[in-house]
Amino acid sequence: MNASNSFILLLRVRNRIFGVPFGYGYSVLDRSKIEPSFGLKVTLNVIDPQRIETLDTRNIDLVTKQRRTHVTVGSTVSELGLNQNIDWVRFVSGKPVSKDFATKLSGSDPLSITTDVYLGDLGSLSKDLLQKIHLDEYKKQFKLRSRSD
Repeated sequence: MNASNSFILLLRVRNRIFGVPFGYGYSVLDRSKIEPSFGLKVTLNVIDPQRIETLDTRNIDLVTKQRRTHVTVGSTVSELGLNQNIDWVRFVSGKPVSKDFATKLSGSDPLSITTDVYLGDLGSLSKDLLQKIHLDEYKKQFKLRSRSD
C-alpha cells in the first residue's frame, strides 16, 4: 500500500500570508491569490547571474514564441540567448550567490526554494523573502531595464 501526504502550512508574516505547500498541496492553491512575479523577482535578486540553469521566455509579436532554455551547467543570460528587446522572462531557475540562504531557487509567480530550514524558522525565512522582493539587484546583475526606464 502506498500513501502520500500533502498539506499547506499558512504563515502570517507582516500582514501577508505565505502558503508553504508540502507534497501535492500546491495543487489546491488559488493561483489568483499568488502575488504576480513574486517568485521571479526574488529569484532574480538572489541567484548568481553566472549560474542560471533554466529560462522561460515569451515574445510579443505577430507570431508569439514561447521558449524554455535549460542548460546542464549554470550560464549567463547572454549564453541562454535572451533578446532583451523582444523577450519577456516568465520563469528563471538557478543557484544563489550565497549557499547560506539556499542551494537553488526557481520562480515565476510562485517561488520554489531549496534550503535547509527548521519548521520554526519558516517565519524568519518568509521575512527575508519579503525583503528580497523589494531589491533592485536584478537590474544591475542582469542589466535588465524595467518598463519605466
